[in-house]
Amino acid sequence: MIRAATEADAPALAEIQARAWRWAYSDFVAYDDMPVAEERLERWRGNVAQGRLRVFDQDGTVVGYASVDGDQLTSLYVDPAAQGAGVGARLHDDALERLRAEGQTRAWLWVFTANEQGRAFYEHRGWRAVGEPHREPHWVGDALRYERAL
Repeated sequence: MIRAATEADAPALAEIQARAWRWAYSDFVAYDDMPVAEERLERWRGNVAQGRLRVFDQDGTVVGYASVDGDQLTSLYVDPAAQGAGVGARLHDDALERLRAEGQTRAWLWVFTANEQGRAFYEHRGWRAVGEPHREPHWVGDALRYERAL
C-alpha cells in the first residue's frame, strides 16, 4: 500500500536511503560520502513534515519511498531486499500521478551518470536524458537531468 509518510516513518526512511545508496552507488561513491542513517534522522523528520513524501508500506514495514516537489521527482528509493517486486514502479507511477494532480504537464529528475540501473529504470518508463552531465557542489558525482511529459 502506498500512503503519506508520517514522522514515525523517519527512521525507516533514513535506513532505506543508507542501504539503497550502499547497494546502488558503491561502485562510484566513496564510502565516506554515503549517508549514515543515524546522522540523517532529523533531516528525514523535516522531509516528512513538508508533506511531499509517500511510502510503500508492506504489511506494516516501509520498504520504499518517493518524493515530489513542484515539477520534480526529487527521490525514489526502494530497500534492496524489496527490489524487483514492482515497488519502485508503483512508487514511480504514484509520484507521476501526484504531479499530474498538481497540474504539471512535464516532470524532471536527476540521476547519477554512473547509475546505469537507475537510468535504465527511468528510461524504460519514458524519461529521456536532456543536456550534458552536471555536478552541483554538494553532489558526490556527475548527474544527468531527465525529463518526460506527463
